[in-house]
Amino acid sequence: MNKREVEIGGVYVAKVSGCLVRVRIDRESPYGGWDATNLETRRTIRIRSAARLRGEARPARPAAGAASENVAFCHPVPGGDHQ
Repeated sequence: MNKREVEIGGVYVAKVSGCLVRVRIDRESPYGGWDATNLETRRTIRIRSAARLRGEARPARPAAGAASENVAFCHPVPGGDHQ
């Protein structure tokens, strides 16, 4: 994403600790980037560059008996235990 595409109050998919999660941009950081809230853990994080954002998060679609698609999805760590 580009810096000019990021809006305060918007919800985006961002890579945080190797996982793609939904974050809400709360405000611009005085040190550059944005202060945001990880919507999965409710922790505040700092997004230092727009490159960390993957795009706007789509609204979650309720699926009967299934977990929401756009909540959190982690990928295995390279070099980890894979079979």
